[in-house]
Amino acid sequence: MAFFVLRALVVFTAAFLVNADIRSDLTGKGFTVLFPGDSGYSTASQAYNLRFTFQPAAIAYPVNSQQVSTVIKAGSANNLRVVARSGGHSYIANGLGGQNNVVVVDMKNFNTVTVDSSTSTAVIGTGTRLGNVALALNSQGRALPHGTCPYVGVGGHSGYGGFGFSSRMWGLTLDNIISVNVVLADGTITTASATTNPDLFWALRGSSGSFGITTAIQVKTYAAPSSVTVFTYNWDLTASAAASALGAYQTFAQSSVPAQLGMEVVLGKGSSSGRVSFEITGGWYGAADQCSGAIAPLLNSLPSPQSSSVKPGSYIDSVSAFSFADSLDTTTAPDTHDTFYAKSLMTPQASPISASALSSFMSYLGSSGFSTSTNWFIQFELWGAPNSAINAVSLDSTAFPHRSSMFSVQFYASSSNYNPPFPASGLTFVDGAVSAIVNNSPSGWDYGAYINYVDDRLQDWQQRYYGSAYSRLTTLKTTYDSNGVFSFPTGIQSSSGSGSGGGNTSTTVAIHPNGNANNVWMLRCCLC
Repeated sequence: MAFFVLRALVVFTAAFLVNADIRSDLTGKGFTVLFPGDSGYSTASQAYNLRFTFQPAAIAYPVNSQQVSTVIKAGSANNLRVVARSGGHSYIANGLGGQNNVVVVDMKNFNTVTVDSSTSTAVIGTGTRLGNVALALNSQGRALPHGTCPYVGVGGHSGYGGFGFSSRMWGLTLDNIISVNVVLADGTITTASATTNPDLFWALRGSSGSFGITTAIQVKTYAAPSSVTVFTYNWDLTASAAASALGAYQTFAQSSVPAQLGMEVVLGKGSSSGRVSFEITGGWYGAADQCSGAIAPLLNSLPSPQSSSVKPGSYIDSVSAFSFADSLDTTTAPDTHDTFYAKSLMTPQASPISASALSSFMSYLGSSGFSTSTNWFIQFELWGAPNSAINAVSLDSTAFPHRSSMFSVQFYASSSNYNPPFPASGLTFVDGAVSAIVNNSPSGWDYGAYINYVDDRLQDWQQRYYGSAYSRLTTLKTTYDSNGVFSFPTGIQSSSGSGSGGGNTSTTVAIHPNGNANNVWMLRCCLC
């Protein structure tokens, strides 16, 4: 017993000394830093997903790239890992490092959006939230493909993908990045583009957090559509009818769906055991009078909906409608939190989900989905079809490997009151929903997973998230961060084996005591 007490004392003393050193190295540098015990630290260290609680060694708020460099150098000198937090919406708290004693670089002060009207490009600070990005661009008549949650930070969002209803027309957010301002592991401030540091530019578009802290991205923008029609159709179906309906949706997705049509199927708890809530929602980015014709082939293959809504409006009206928030301006109200578990699938366009898998999946949702205590939804987001701009991008042009997917499927379950604790049965339920599809698909089914819906329990995450890009990424990790300064769960590991980014082993982390009872809107605000 004495040995274990002594060992714990040594560990505590070592941690105290390290934190004392980092405090000394970061104090008085011209920017705000919070340390354990400081006023505001508890709130600042709270994870978006309250399944997780981590205690960072420091949370820094730099205002320019030179100060970011100072933080990185200080963290490295103290043998501490460093991580950027753009909006803090990582599902597994990677914005806090995914573990204790990490130096967090909060990017909230990098929040400007500048539009160059002569080139139709914009420079966006990576701490800018998506709602504010949309508002700033729209004020100049411009737009960018991105997700629906206004509080998500553009830095992490664009660094790993960035999907929204306009993505079939314009691509992912990362597909529109022209150049990146980034601070590297040794503190070097540089730029990456197709002509400057092209290997780094490739890696930053698909795995940015493992290679540097991006401070700004230059992006291509688009003229905001003059009209966007937001549509929603709802059914309450038997499990068998829901399987047929999802099959019809998949068949429709294999046809020449216009690029201007962005959509998803959203599944939820049915009205009684054996039934499933089935919703089709999305946006039509063409002339309003052409919307019904674009979606008619799908609706004609389904029963008459029990309710529907079709509302044409402006582009920014559509962004607001998809956000389910009171305002796109995230400065008007604080962000909320949730207590949840999520998984994802990227289904191969060349091998659609089989009829047997659809049947097993819907049967599972009709039974286990009705009895679970969690609040859940499952989204089948349409990425593919022949006219998809996402899949038109060549596989090797970015580190994002999913260029032949039909759907991105998000499986998301919150605790019954959106507050801790999250029940173990919720993990089982989500796992079972994924398994109902995968285990009833052909052997070797070539599915992937989407890292913006990151899962701390995914065992083969290297293959599912990064696919064929992982080998090259590990080589580049050795070049740009051989000591693993930027290391976190599901981060890239160098080919030399240092700087492990292995999965989170702390599945029993403490839960933050502060919850949030006002989370209902979040259940529909999760396209990333």
